Amino acid sequence: MISKKKTTGIRDCKKIYRIMDIHMLPITGVHHKSPMNFSQEICNYTEKGRKKIHNNQRAVESSKLKAFQMFLNEDDTIEFRNNVVSKFVAQYGKCYITGNELEPENAVGIRIKPKERNGTDDYSNIVIVSKAVIPLIEDKNADYCSNLSEKQKVKLNRLRRARKLKPVKGTCKLA
Repeated sequence: MISKKKTTGIRDCKKIYRIMDIHMLPITGVHHKSPMNFSQEICNYTEKGRKKIHNNQRAVESSKLKAFQMFLNEDDTIEFRNNVVSKFVAQYGKCYITGNELEPENAVGIRIKPKERNGTDDYSNIVIVSKAVIPLIEDKNADYCSNLSEKQKVKLNRLRRARKLKPVKGTCKLA
């Protein structure tokens, strides 16, 4: 049996009818609400709609985003390049480890879990880091790290563990 608690928008004074095990809800008892903050101008399929979507993107300056796209490696897959651009915007153009704002020529997208270890090109497997941080991530002999906070070391060690490298301790300097 269907109860009025499970139905939304039915007034208490309205009766739910049952005809041959089918529950009939009276239309007069249903109330609809218009969706708030919905714009019909935003649409992926029209030039005006796409322009409005891109104008709403304010996380990274468009000139910086275009410059970043110029530095992407042509040998990478289209999926990887698209996800790197999306991640650059999601990280507000900042380094995953240090949190510093990146210049497009010094930013690089890397996989958290590398391809050699069955890593994918998925958005969730990508982070944007500074080129200066790459040696700390990939150096097999790195033991100590300075100028990094504990939070930054946790992020660095997450990337190192995905590469089957031992975590860094203490202090190490960025170039």
